[in-house]
Amino acid sequence: MQASYIDSLPSPGLPFMDAILNQPLPESDSGGEEEEIDDYNGDLLMLGNKNIPCFLLSTHNESQISHRDMKAIAKGFYRAVFVSPDLIFGPGNTAKKVRRIWRKEQWQHRLSSLVVDEVDSADLQPYYKDIGQLRKEAPKAPILGLTSTLPPERTDKVKKAVFGPSSKVEVIRVKDICDDIQLEVQIVEEEELEYHFPWLLGRTRTVVYFNSSLLLRRVQSLLKFERPDLRVDCFFALRVPAAKQKVIQKFRNNEIDVLLTTDDLSVGSHFSDVATVIQYGLPQDLSSLMQRFGHAARNPQLRGHAILLAPPTTSGKYSRRTGILEFVKAMRGEEKVCRWEVIDEYFGNSFRRRNECCDVCLQGPYSTGNPITAAIATDREQRVGRRRLLEWRESAFQQASRDGELQQHPKDCYLPPEVIDLLSRKLHAATTAANIQVITKTTSWIPFKAQYPGQIARVVMEALAEANTIHGDQQEMDIQGGTSAVDQSEDAPV
Repeated sequence: MQASYIDSLPSPGLPFMDAILNQPLPESDSGGEEEEIDDYNGDLLMLGNKNIPCFLLSTHNESQISHRDMKAIAKGFYRAVFVSPDLIFGPGNTAKKVRRIWRKEQWQHRLSSLVVDEVDSADLQPYYKDIGQLRKEAPKAPILGLTSTLPPERTDKVKKAVFGPSSKVEVIRVKDICDDIQLEVQIVEEEELEYHFPWLLGRTRTVVYFNSSLLLRRVQSLLKFERPDLRVDCFFALRVPAAKQKVIQKFRNNEIDVLLTTDDLSVGSHFSDVATVIQYGLPQDLSSLMQRFGHAARNPQLRGHAILLAPPTTSGKYSRRTGILEFVKAMRGEEKVCRWEVIDEYFGNSFRRRNECCDVCLQGPYSTGNPITAAIATDREQRVGRRRLLEWRESAFQQASRDGELQQHPKDCYLPPEVIDLLSRKLHAATTAANIQVITKTTSWIPFKAQYPGQIARVVMEALAEANTIHGDQQEMDIQGGTSAVDQSEDAPV
């Protein structure tokens, strides 16, 4: 039997695994033991294009693993065994059984390789540091680490952290990072972030990553108030195992629209129908960011989007976050460059142009902060948004009149009709002052006061909240039933 230990399925390492599993098996001295399980009908996993007997041991199917399953694994029925480290070194009964199998001489003889997938995250995940202990039990089996997001300068550090300083380990980049993902950076002031974020959601199944469970819970409470139309749940370390298992199952069954999570989700959890991944705040480094972004578009038929919500680049929060500032700025000298070019350089890959690859390439040199993936406003949202913007314009105009600023500024100059139409259509995008400035850059509008874009952003967020509440329904009926006072006065002489 040939056995390989890998973090999870599916994986960018699977094509490489296919090649490994086509190698000849070691000869077994187990006599007729395999005949005892010829009639065993355990689960077979498709690996590549071939029906290769494989078994997946994970926390998600642990309760369904039978005694006969473990016996089949021990006696070599499976060509490959996929298992997460917590089911080798953890305290559970399954982990104890796996350790007993590993210590058997017949198992060690069959073992032709130990493969650790996503080795780039190994120094950050629980139990990965214990993988080196397996070398003592099977000293002859080669160890291979697979990665797509490990920069060259971190390779030695990860080897030592996972396998120990004396182990001989080959780390192989199995493929370039998945490039079926459209990248985007949105620059948002910290005080605006919680109000801007809810309106990015709702178009596709979405996973949102946070750096702390405390922040995650705060945003979850916010979404219950701001977006009651969404089915939102969370997954993080402090939840009891049964609750986490229930959340995973609900997400797989399409009973959750938005999953809020920390890095805990990354271990052994993959969802092929997730189209959007959002990183809320700055990650530790560019490797961590790309590991999280890599959960988008696992289905090759799906086009993914990945959004980083980041503070202004003048913030001191970028210090010690390797590669993040370069990714956010995406600059070469004085010129903007593709965000994928920054990533490829960081990971030592050859840069190649992708199709519809990032906000920089799609929107030009002023794209940073322009939310290309924001949802298109619904008809109701556009109507409420237009009314709110007209009300703001009237208020700004009247305030200017009281301040004696009317001599050269007609009402339309405070917010021209074409700008109102544009912002109404892009209501979900226009939730920060920076975004409003980008969206309206193609128009001739210049705000008279620096605080106007910020005021308009708050008006937009209020409009979105109103349009998605019962109160918004009533307001819409009022608009459809008659013309508002603002509309009536729009053509009045100034």
